[in-house]
Amino acid sequence: MKKLSLIFIYALILLCNSCAKLSGKNPVYSIVQGVYDAKNLGTSDIHIMEGGWVFIPQEFTDPSLDFSKYTRFEHINTSWNHYAKPLPTWSYATYAVKIKNLRPERIYAIKTSTVCSAFTAYLNGKEFFRSGTVSSSRDAEVFSWNAPFVILPTQGATEATLVFHVSNFNTNKPGFLKPIEIGFYPKLSNAKTRMLLVHTILAGVLLITAAFFLSLFLFYPKEKYALYFGVLSAIFSIRICCYDEFLLTIIIPQMNANTLFKLGYITFPAGVIFASLFLNTLFGKIKKIYMWGFLLPAFAYIMVIFFTPIYVSANLLFIIQIYTLLPAIYNITIIIAAVLKRNKLAYLMLCGVIFFFVLMIRDILISNRIIEGVFLSHIGIFAILIPMAIIVLKNFQTTFENLANLANQIEATNESLAKFVPNEFMNFLNKKHIDVQLGDNVLKDMYIAFIHLSLICDNFTPISFQ
Repeated sequence: MKKLSLIFIYALILLCNSCAKLSGKNPVYSIVQGVYDAKNLGTSDIHIMEGGWVFIPQEFTDPSLDFSKYTRFEHINTSWNHYAKPLPTWSYATYAVKIKNLRPERIYAIKTSTVCSAFTAYLNGKEFFRSGTVSSSRDAEVFSWNAPFVILPTQGATEATLVFHVSNFNTNKPGFLKPIEIGFYPKLSNAKTRMLLVHTILAGVLLITAAFFLSLFLFYPKEKYALYFGVLSAIFSIRICCYDEFLLTIIIPQMNANTLFKLGYITFPAGVIFASLFLNTLFGKIKKIYMWGFLLPAFAYIMVIFFTPIYVSANLLFIIQIYTLLPAIYNITIIIAAVLKRNKLAYLMLCGVIFFFVLMIRDILISNRIIEGVFLSHIGIFAILIPMAIIVLKNFQTTFENLANLANQIEATNESLAKFVPNEFMNFLNKKHIDVQLGDNVLKDMYIAFIHLSLICDNFTPISFQ
């Protein structure tokens, strides 16, 4: 465990060094008052289109207009209900940016991440991509989730105006979660492919892990923690496929956006449920009936996701996030209690939990631009699952060792008993060991030999057989 502690501390040091504080000066953004200069975009660069986009609330402005007359500028990757002049969560708006110094001979592309309900993209007044159908009302809006990689149809122009019509009447995070990325087509295409490959590998590893531990449970159904861990691994695999690069839409092209949304949202309460059951099985003291009652709100939220419109479950998400603090506190408490009892497995689990929370806090700080760095949320998932896998395998190893010791004891006992009751005698009863019970009998014709020795006058009589 000392070596593990050193590895854990070293990992935390590397983690802290992987990010840096922002300087006290105002950060420099690529977009300034609605203008992006592509002059410094190199062939190996991907620029983040972050900064002051032209923002027109509650209006779908004609994309062919001159947007230089508008004076309100906002970050496209900030939820509009967090602006200085906030817009309601359920609303619609227009974003615009002028791109100058384009190279006519080059092919440009953009990549977006979708958290708004729907958007339509225009370049120089012409639509070139849409995700869902935008609208000024919930009834007419068609919800969609997508992370598109799209070529910009600049058609040799040196300047262009990029416009987004955005509406949000279904999700709880209006606008875009991340800023738009821009680059030359080959570079951005390679980056997209690389991210797809990384997410595919992560989801595949988790799915194989789930299959392995669920198979263990099928052979040893008494080991409930193998079931919980297997299901938890499958949940995390599905979650990766439902977010970021939306792998599930590639695996199943006909996947409906509503189904994708519901499946992704279900992974959150389901993960809380099976993580809590797993830890309670190993370290907890609460009876199962009370544990299931404790997790009842998570089950109720799953039903809400299944049977209500998506805007209802999205609106209740914050309440469920607050509720999940209770299972989190309980899980950490029982782990710490087990550590205080010098449970080495609990110590390993605690290291994984701490590392997970450090990564989550780090990503929150990065998303709020308090520090700079790369998001490591998926590594955080493995920080939890790897200790869990080690614990499950360790418990199985202990179980197998106990069974082997028990088998050796039984074999030694049978060898001792065989000295008093020969195995040949047990063969008559079709028994392999001395496990005779009341009523065991067999009918056979047998010959019995009697030997009689009699002592007369201090001499032995001849042996006689009857």
